[in-house]
Amino acid sequence: MDTRSKILAAKEIASLVREWRSAGSKVTLVRGSFDPLLAEHARRLQPLIQPGNRIVVALGESSESILPPQPRAELVAALRGVDAVLTPGEGLSDRDFDSVVSFAAADNQTATRFAAHVRQRAAQ
Repeated sequence: MDTRSKILAAKEIASLVREWRSAGSKVTLVRGSFDPLLAEHARRLQPLIQPGNRIVVALGESSESILPPQPRAELVAALRGVDAVLTPGEGLSDRDFDSVVSFAAADNQTATRFAAHVRQRAAQ
C-alpha cells in the first residue's frame, strides 16, 4: 500500500470525516509538527488507536524545521493507525472532530532535546 495516498487536501479530509462519522466512527484530530518524527510520536499516538476510531494528523510548522512538509507528511502517513494527513497551511476546524489532541508543546520539547543530542554527538 502506498501510504502517500493518506496525504489529502482539507476538502478531501472533511468529506472523509463526514463519511467516517456517518459510519459510526469517532474521529480524532492530532496537531503537531512531527519534526523530527521519532518513536516517541508513535508511542503518543498508540492510546488514540482504538477500534472504530479514525486518526487525522494536521502537520504544523516547527520553529526549527528539519524536514520540509511533504517528507514529514509521508513519514507520518506511514504510521500504523494514522488514517489521513494534512500538510501545513491547509486548515481544518477543530469543531469538525470528536476530539482534538495537540502534540505541539511536546514536539517542541522533543525537537529541542533531539537537537541537543545531535549537537552533543557531533562534538564527540
